[in-house]
Amino acid sequence: MREAARSIKRVSAVDDKVTIKRASALDDKVRIRCPACTRVFREKANKVRDGVQLNCTNCSKLLTLSKETEDPFIRRALKTARDLRAAKEAALFAEIYAGYASTAPRETP
Repeated sequence: MREAARSIKRVSAVDDKVTIKRASALDDKVRIRCPACTRVFREKANKVRDGVQLNCTNCSKLLTLSKETEDPFIRRALKTARDLRAAKEAALFAEIYAGYASTAPRETP
């Protein structure tokens, strides 16, 4: 979650205009620790859901992500992915409906 809270910003100057872009490539991945080899690998938050099976990138062991598991690292990865998806959806919702609530009502003659 801390990775999602810290967004990396890039500043670029084009035609004397300064634009700020967020680097979302770092924000949408979740760290998962393999219980077999204890290596940490990263997976996109959209793929990390309850009941999904993933292969470890180091040892190729099949991991089943379940919220009822005893492994705290897998539970933490599921919670972080859920929080990231919720934050991304809220940001998209705010971006889409940004101007609608703040517009003044129309005057009728």
